[in-house]
Amino acid sequence: MRVPLSTPPAIPAGALAAGAQPTLAAPGGLVLRPWEASDAPVFLAAYRNPEIRHWHTRHPASESQVRAWFEGYHRAWAGETGASWAVTRDGVEVLGRIALTSMDLDDGVAGCAYWVLPAARRAGWPPGR
Repeated sequence: MRVPLSTPPAIPAGALAAGAQPTLAAPGGLVLRPWEASDAPVFLAAYRNPEIRHWHTRHPASESQVRAWFEGYHRAWAGETGASWAVTRDGVEVLGRIALTSMDLDDGVAGCAYWVLPAARRAGWPPGR
């Protein structure tokens, strides 16, 4: 049951789903982009890392399961319930993941989940910083 709002929603329903999930650029060539099917191998490999497995309760078992997760991420964006981005160097090399979970547009809140591949950890950003 939804409780009636006493103020306008922080983000009006339909505002996110009206467009495609954005690609976001940051200084130093860092690009957050939606996951692509071709990212499945690196995503699956990430979940074989013990430090990533420690902090995440679900672990994909195959590349096909990863691709199904990616489809779920796209549905979550369309349903305005979540968003997951590949954190990349120049939109190509995957360095990690960042996600907004349990999004509540009325209140403008969400949980945040992330991981960083071992090779990209403790490097600082932009590189050489």
